Amino acid sequence: MEKKKYWLKLYEGFMQSPQMKVIRKMQNGAEYILLYISLMLESIESAGHLRFNEIIPYNDEMLASVTDTNVDIVRTGMKIFEELGMIQKLDDGTIFLPEVPKLIGKESESTQRVREWRLKNQKERELLQCNTDVTKCNSDVTKCNDNKDKEKDKNKEKEIDKDKDKDNKLLLLLERNYARTISELEKTKIEELQQEYSDDLILRAIQISVINNAKKLSYVTGILKNWKKEGIKSINELNKKDRGDPPEEIPNELLEYDWLNEKGVDEEC
Repeated sequence: MEKKKYWLKLYEGFMQSPQMKVIRKMQNGAEYILLYISLMLESIESAGHLRFNEIIPYNDEMLASVTDTNVDIVRTGMKIFEELGMIQKLDDGTIFLPEVPKLIGKESESTQRVREWRLKNQKERELLQCNTDVTKCNSDVTKCNDNKDKEKDKNKEKEIDKDKDKDNKLLLLLERNYARTISELEKTKIEELQQEYSDDLILRAIQISVINNAKKLSYVTGILKNWKKEGIKSINELNKKDRGDPPEEIPNELLEYDWLNEKGVDEEC
């Protein structure tokens, strides 16, 4: 037959009950309380009933032996417990502890095994979930780091592009002479012109476009093509043709021109 385990579930205020308070103040009160708890434990399996066997009920000497308590403590204690309603003596001599049935907990061995298995399984699931969360966290950190690296690469590319623009002095001079930011399309066009003409010639053509109030690269390209048809390939050849060098800088009155309100500034190059 499967065994069962029993235990007492003493409530938090057990020692503060009126009966316990009275006993605690008595001489040998601690021993009486220990005796009472021992009797409760002895009666667990029989739901609060104490009896030596079906024929013989317990007497004071037998209870002293079972609970390992002085017999005088047992005699006095049993009287106190009965007066306080903590025990009852039934007609057949059985001792009944009315509080015990309310405080009994029990389970079979199979129930215990199931409970322990569930507890173990729960801990394993919690551990697995914890590991999953850590893995996810590490994945998120890796993903975050990857995004940061990509962002750094993009910023680095932008810096490289800026450095290229700074290295191309002609672009800076073009922005200065046109008094506005140069578009990507205009940058590409300038780079194409630089493959065919010298920077000095291109700059001279830009200055002429400003003087003629035609700040468009299409105008600059037209000037360069005309010089090419005339066989002019360098700034020195152009200077000889013009008999003197024009000013390298645009006159101040041109730089102060209200180019924002000028028609055609936003026209395509």
